[in-house]
Amino acid sequence: MTCPEPEATSLSALLPLKVSGRHYGDNLARLDLLFSSLMHFAPGLLDELLIVVRADEADHIGRHLAHWSELPLRMIVEDEHFPAFRRFTRPWQIRPWQRQQIIKLNAPALTPARFVLTLDPDVLARRPVTRDLLVPGGRASL
Repeated sequence: MTCPEPEATSLSALLPLKVSGRHYGDNLARLDLLFSSLMHFAPGLLDELLIVVRADEADHIGRHLAHWSELPLRMIVEDEHFPAFRRFTRPWQIRPWQRQQIIKLNAPALTPARFVLTLDPDVLARRPVTRDLLVPGGRASL
């Protein structure tokens, strides 16, 4: 049995991130825990880690992400890829969790990777994670 080519198991992760509002104030601290756990338990796992942010939070989040240069981070501003979000700006028009689901469902359009792992800021690795564990034999386990 031969191993699949590296391109066949390219793996990116996508994480929609919101940091303002009463439910999201701790997300940067949670993000630090997630990043620390990835550095410890999954070094080199991801080809790219996409952080999708709102335009009004991009500067603040970008400064925070600059502290994590060891990770293959790429910040994406929502408005550039989701023009409908510019038209529907009121929370009751598109709820934050609905925005998050739209972003996650569109993940394959944001990266050339064959596989995309969707994350949230409150997720963290608790034991070693490898590409072979997530994509055994070049096929996604979930």
